[in-house]
Amino acid sequence: MKLSARSLGKYGVCALAGTGVAWLAGSNAVGNINLWSNPEHAMGRIGLGSFPGARTADLHLALDKTPRPPGAFADMARASLQVEALNAPALRILGLAAAAGGDQAKATQLMGLAQAVTRRDGATQLWFINQAAQQGDIKAALAHYDKALRVNAAIQPQLFPTLGQALANPAVRTAMVPYIKSPPNWMAAFVTSTLAQPQSVANIAETLNTAGGLPLDNPEYRSFESQLIAALATSKQFDVLWRFYQGLHGAPAQAMTSLDFNSVTTNLQYAPVTWALTNSSTITTEFVDSAGQAKQLHVVLSSGEHGPVAYKLLFLRPGYYRIRLAYHWARPSTGANVALNLTCATNGQIIPQSLANTVPGATIEELLTVTPQCQTIGADIVAAAGDSSEGEDLMIYRPSLSVLKP
Repeated sequence: MKLSARSLGKYGVCALAGTGVAWLAGSNAVGNINLWSNPEHAMGRIGLGSFPGARTADLHLALDKTPRPPGAFADMARASLQVEALNAPALRILGLAAAAGGDQAKATQLMGLAQAVTRRDGATQLWFINQAAQQGDIKAALAHYDKALRVNAAIQPQLFPTLGQALANPAVRTAMVPYIKSPPNWMAAFVTSTLAQPQSVANIAETLNTAGGLPLDNPEYRSFESQLIAALATSKQFDVLWRFYQGLHGAPAQAMTSLDFNSVTTNLQYAPVTWALTNSSTITTEFVDSAGQAKQLHVVLSSGEHGPVAYKLLFLRPGYYRIRLAYHWARPSTGANVALNLTCATNGQIIPQSLANTVPGATIEELLTVTPQCQTIGADIVAAAGDSSEGEDLMIYRPSLSVLKP
């Protein structure tokens, strides 16, 4: 189900008042935590810049085990304002009290004053986010997200998950486009935060497609493309991956349907749409140039080692295909072997293959049937070292995929 604009207001003021960590992050009260232990002393220090009284009220709102309405702390805020009128936390608390009392107009006025004093009061921005979301004003909600996140990195853990989920709504994705095209200082952290959340990573990928991608003049953003491709593949969101890859600047479409070892399919930036290689303490792999020929894959395995050495996704139409692969052992020993495993990437099931013209120790040739139920195929080259105590040295070359007539 699509998330509505109200989803942007998940961490509204009322909710935050009952979740202390989020409220403290929004109000930036952590630095005054010592005042919580002695609120009477804090009230006696209201004259010191006026903020201790307002901060103490913030702490009561956040940490009181039996939360009271904001109006219960209005006296603290009023006393704070008597000393210093330009006091955003106090104005905001009075705004909350007005809202709790049903005076929405006064609440909006007081919150506006708090914002006019400073945009650095995160809890004020959270209130505006909640108000805009309740009114269905996506652009305004995102504008307040931006204001809050630009000046308060501590609030990122509270806002990023909500924003990532809200991007499932196409209207929110469209409203996000200006922030993609001209990224604010929090955008890199936001994209990074989505990588660990399967639904959010799909949402940000769709959003980037809507926006035409991130500005590529920043190397950090170019690396995000690779990370998003890998995250989408890991979470098996292949439809989203297909759309995202096709929308990337300079991403070669032929890589999606090719097994070749060429400059396109061996560009690790787009793995596993292009070939992804395995490298560990016991298996090392690298593509090497071959004079007058396509690239070759050089594999070194420790003695007795076996496992995948290269992996690639294929996005194919239903039909019949022939796959070929050649390889050569530098010092073949008993038990050395190479295989090509094909799986339905969606569910991980192994696809039965028919061997044709395969020469042990030299070539592999398989026939593949792709059905409408599974058009994303995982191709896994697997190698096993033999019984040599020195390990194995292997060259793999000329992989190919060709369409067969029915």
